[in-house]
Amino acid sequence: MDEWIKRTNRTSAFHQAEQYNDIELIFYVNYPDGKKERLVHAFPMRYFYRYEIEHLLRLCGFEILEFYGNFDKSSFSDESPK
Repeated sequence: MDEWIKRTNRTSAFHQAEQYNDIELIFYVNYPDGKKERLVHAFPMRYFYRYEIEHLLRLCGFEILEFYGNFDKSSFSDESPK
């Protein structure tokens, strides 16, 4: 049997007022000798809204030259995945 790793994730808590989520990355490891292990890495993840990050960038002296909705440089819309 080969060694393989599967990674999943979950949001264990949502803190809307503080704008962060408690995230868990869960790793399932199968070793060549048959041993199996489940590892969990938990951490808070802060998120920003569009206008908040634009404001912070401007406060730091940056100018937004282009604004895209995805890595392929498509237009930003409600359906934009990134």
